[in-house]
Amino acid sequence: INAEYMGTLQYLTDLGLDADQIRTFVAKRPVALFFGPTSRLKPSVDFFRSLGVTDLPAAIAANPKAFSNDVQTVRSVVQQLQALGLEAAQVGNMLVTHPALIHRKWAPLIELLSELDVPNIGKLVAEHPTLLLLNVEAQVWPVIEALATSGVKDIGQHIAENPDILCEQAVEIAADKHSVRHNSHCT
Repeated sequence: INAEYMGTLQYLTDLGLDADQIRTFVAKRPVALFFGPTSRLKPSVDFFRSLGVTDLPAAIAANPKAFSNDVQTVRSVVQQLQALGLEAAQVGNMLVTHPALIHRKWAPLIELLSELDVPNIGKLVAEHPTLLLLNVEAQVWPVIEALATSGVKDIGQHIAENPDILCEQAVEIAADKHSVRHNSHCT
């Protein structure tokens, strides 16, 4: 067993992860053991701690990928989300829960929501962070076109009131012009 591996295990133990949490961490992100604790894990933990992420042991075990990123990359994402009005702790917890947001290009969605005059985009994103994982061209535009075809006048307000609509299939929306079904599989 190499020194990086043992150092990472010791660091996880020092952080307060129990044996089950360490097993979960290793099962989900075994490659992280070989980087050693000081290359990415410790700087990431320190950064997320500075954002106010609580219960770091549980967060690390549940989503080790969030703690395997370069801190500068994460810091850039945090700044972008804070520009939408989110607080540091909200952003930190959002990224720990949904680490895919760290590398996703979601600016086109934010621009589209802004063009549609969706009110309080920051609040919408904070309450429904997985919206940021949607592909604008393949998933969002067809829904917007279906809403327009169905006669929805204020699409931006409709999205603000029913954000899960963006997760619907455009076909479902167009099928019933008077009643749009809303699922919560997007949250």
